[in-house]
Amino acid sequence: MKTIKIICLLLAIITIAGCSAIPKETLENSENQINSQQDSESEMQKENSEISEIQTNNQEDKNMDKPVIITFQMQLDEFLFLGIENKFENADMKSVWDNFFKAGGFEKIEPYQKKPYGCMVVYHKKNSKDLIYFIGSIVENIDKAPEGYSLIKFPACEFLVVTTEWLPTSKDALGENGLKQVSRYEEKAPIPSGYIRYSDGADGQAMLIERENFDTENGSRYEFWIPIKKES
Repeated sequence: MKTIKIICLLLAIITIAGCSAIPKETLENSENQINSQQDSESEMQKENSEISEIQTNNQEDKNMDKPVIITFQMQLDEFLFLGIENKFENADMKSVWDNFFKAGGFEKIEPYQKKPYGCMVVYHKKNSKDLIYFIGSIVENIDKAPEGYSLIKFPACEFLVVTTEWLPTSKDALGENGLKQVSRYEEKAPIPSGYIRYSDGADGQAMLIERENFDTENGSRYEFWIPIKKES
């Protein structure tokens, strides 16, 4: 609108005084004003476009709701765990899991598997100075581990379970909306009043447990079990 006003003013000057009467400097100044105003309007349009794009992206982010993270307390009695142990520090997780399945995977665990537990990982330091990544499951009715496997008894413990609402598929539970966001939250999850984390491995305790709670009648979800105990 300001550009139009400047042009109209220039035409009025030309009409009244004649082109020959207008100093060259005046014409150049007027032309510079027009060009400057056009540049300013062009820049403003660009900024408005960028603001609109940012607002659209923010709105899209708000619409991408993640599943709700939920927590609850659980008491687990003394349990047997059968699986294959690996040192956790500097471990190549792909190789760890490849070796697990090459050794027999869950085929050697399933005959003793205690329902409803499936694939699990126990972090512990029992009988070791190193942090152990123990792939397997909770089992029963077994006295001796198959060759290449370990059978360990863990004491009873209370846990704070960190997970999400039920998701449609196991793939969802292993993705960003399941495992990844729960893993991030687990590290900072508030502990219930009157309790503390019990994850130093003292007394042979499990230091952390991961569980694939998949393909149930409710759906699938990934769980982290944080050992807790009452403050003394």
